Amino acid sequence: MECNSAGMNEEKKIKRRRTTTRRFDCEAKIVLKKDSPDTDSCFIHKFVEVHNHALATGAEKQFLRCNRKVTLFHQNFISDHRKANIGSIRSHSVLKEMVFGYENVGATVTDFKNYDRDVRAHIGPHDAEMILEKLRLKREASKKILFSMNIELTRMVT
Repeated sequence: MECNSAGMNEEKKIKRRRTTTRRFDCEAKIVLKKDSPDTDSCFIHKFVEVHNHALATGAEKQFLRCNRKVTLFHQNFISDHRKANIGSIRSHSVLKEMVFGYENVGATVTDFKNYDRDVRAHIGPHDAEMILEKLRLKREASKKILFSMNIELTRMVT
């Protein structure tokens, strides 16, 4: 395992966009080797502890990838707000107020937006089926609810 800042950024001919990558050619690493193929035990083969860069401070730790997870709580929070027609940015802002600061949220606004985008992309091709299933369940619960549908040859519901 190497430090996340190991290696150097390569110069590319085509400039894509500016990113804030932090590569310092850091040599810190730990190399583990197995004792034998049929056991799970291993030993430290090589260990370099010294980093040639400053480690993340308290204010920077909230942006480390290991501290930015959209947990099940976050997923339910975003989904509940989406049902109330509240977007992911506003959901993040509400959660920030509930937990008294950005550093206590556990995910960034971009993480919230990406999760919301992924959910909508997953539902995308099945949205009509979900609505029809909901209407069928309501019709079974109450005989007063009526609806009709036409499915065309292209599998489009009208």
